[in-house]
Amino acid sequence: MTSEEGASSNSPKRAKTEFGDVRKIGRFTVETQRLVKVLIVEADDTLRVLDKMTIESLNLPVTVQEAANGSKAVDMYRATPFDVIFMGLEMPVMNGIEATKALRDIGARSTIIGMVPMTQYKDEIVQTFCEAGVDECHRYPLNTDRFSSILQTAWGKI
Repeated sequence: MTSEEGASSNSPKRAKTEFGDVRKIGRFTVETQRLVKVLIVEADDTLRVLDKMTIESLNLPVTVQEAANGSKAVDMYRATPFDVIFMGLEMPVMNGIEATKALRDIGARSTIIGMVPMTQYKDEIVQTFCEAGVDECHRYPLNTDRFSSILQTAWGKI
């Protein structure tokens, strides 16, 4: 652990860990953890719950919220920006493509992962999702390893 640049010997010392900071203040060590804020946007209640359970089972430093449609996702983002958004395709009120465009239009810098059902995964749909502003597009449902990889990559960006 090294002290911060130009800090006196009485100043807190800080080191980065995989998922947060460790600070040494006097003889005490305090570890703080930065949580990755995740939003799952999917019309199907069962799929949303399964995705949330899968993400939470990874034991990564995440907090997960859910939205049943794109309009709700945009409203939630305005209130609390998210680091990663898993965006479904077909939803009532506002679909995933429209929601992705709306999020990018308001300046969202989140990693947005487009999730297209296997039965609908066609080049033109993926292209449209990409043009809307998703960072990646995947066949849905995602497996545990894919969720883990996406979240760990996103954590490295925040």
